[in-house]
Amino acid sequence: MEKVKLKQGLKIAMSISSEGNGYLQESQFWKLYKEDRPSCSIVMRTACGLVYLLACLLEPFMPSFSREVLKQLNVPP
Repeated sequence: MEKVKLKQGLKIAMSISSEGNGYLQESQFWKLYKEDRPSCSIVMRTACGLVYLLACLLEPFMPSFSREVLKQLNVPP
């Protein structure tokens, strides 16, 4: 247990979340939806992957939240 670094793990998860948010904002998926559906699909698929990753990473900190996210994504825990 001494080697477990929960605070650092949470910081990394939050950093990934921040990068993912930046990716969504930069992609301007709302414009892609109207102008370039195939590119919008790629952005949305990537975003779903990031949400899945974050749900898994945050499970030790927020287990019920993570279970709910995985349920909404319709993927196994």
